[in-house]
Amino acid sequence: MEGGDVGTAFEAALTRTGTSLTSKDLVDMYPLPSSLTEESPIDLEQCKFFDLFDADPAQAQVEMDKNRQEAEKLHGTEFMQQVKRSKHHHPLKKRRQFDFRLTSKEKEKLAATGVVASQRMQAESFAEIYYRLYSDDLPVFVTTDSILHAWHRSFDAFLIKLESNYLAPMLEKILKATLSMCQEIASARFLVSLATQEPKATLVTIPASSYAEKARWALRVAQVPFVEEKWAPLFAYMSTIPKGGRSVPLLTLPPPNAALTDSADIMAFCAKTLPELYPNEKAKELEVLFDTKLGPHTRRCVKALYPALRLLLLRSMNINKKSAERSWIRIEGILKEAEKQLGDDPIGSRFLAGDTFSAADIAFCSHIALLILAPDHEFIAPYISMSSIQDPMFRNRFEEIRRSKIGQYVLWCYKHKRPAV
Repeated sequence: MEGGDVGTAFEAALTRTGTSLTSKDLVDMYPLPSSLTEESPIDLEQCKFFDLFDADPAQAQVEMDKNRQEAEKLHGTEFMQQVKRSKHHHPLKKRRQFDFRLTSKEKEKLAATGVVASQRMQAESFAEIYYRLYSDDLPVFVTTDSILHAWHRSFDAFLIKLESNYLAPMLEKILKATLSMCQEIASARFLVSLATQEPKATLVTIPASSYAEKARWALRVAQVPFVEEKWAPLFAYMSTIPKGGRSVPLLTLPPPNAALTDSADIMAFCAKTLPELYPNEKAKELEVLFDTKLGPHTRRCVKALYPALRLLLLRSMNINKKSAERSWIRIEGILKEAEKQLGDDPIGSRFLAGDTFSAADIAFCSHIALLILAPDHEFIAPYISMSSIQDPMFRNRFEEIRRSKIGQYVLWCYKHKRPAV
């Protein structure tokens, strides 16, 4: 208020509390003792302790340092160390950190009325003001009533900060998430309505599964229209069993076709539309090899390392560090053989089963994607990163695969051979 009208401010505070009392009512209720008068001191320099508040903190600190030096000369270093370590108050422990000096205008107000308020020295809370006075060891009489009021004000400030900094952003986040889910539900219903108008295939998946990725990739390459039905692990059977299968991926086709319950069957179905998926017998042989030898071992390594998967699946699948290590040895052998198939030719000029991209490449890349965290895999990259691998040995192994030629080949295939959604 810079020496403003304290009475007006006090009246406004009373009004906000809802009381009908005025400041005059309070004065009448609590009159001054007969020994005191309402007259304010005229000469501030004669007021006791005013010199402490009006002191330049830098100069005051110099004087305090000088007193400590003289005391150390007089009583010794051990004496000063004892004073510093003591939990009790001592004049030699004083420090001046804060400037409480009034401006000329504020001094005039204080001399005229006996009270002055200044916003120049405001703080975030009453507790901060008390701390400053205590730290500088200034002679201030603090009433219990003042402390109680300070507590209420500080608690109000705490609630306001909690609401604005935490509750409001959290509520906004919840509302945005709810809106997003509502939009997804609306989109899903729209897709359902389209499906009823024009029957399409439905691919039931656990999105991050390498076998589901293989089926998804094959359907996109063959340009087979389909809708993906995504399920969380352990819950997919709620969809597969009614459709005639047990595991994912599962592809349902418009009647009278039966459901395809295996990624190999789905690949064969796509090959009817795109025969280039099997340019030779080797493509089929490698697909079977990667599905039976590579897929299970990559899954075992991944589930042994990512905490979110570990809690759900390790116990039921008997996965531990030893079994993961054995799987890693087998994975390394398959990777070396696959890299030999590519030879020394530039990436993209030669493929695993020959000169053309085939089912073998789709199967291999789908299973390895979990180890190199392919950035173009929309169901892996946004949710799993190298930093989430807690075992440094396996993290280094995964990064080494990504840097190798076979790893770069998989990344190339994802970028150039996997159709976007």
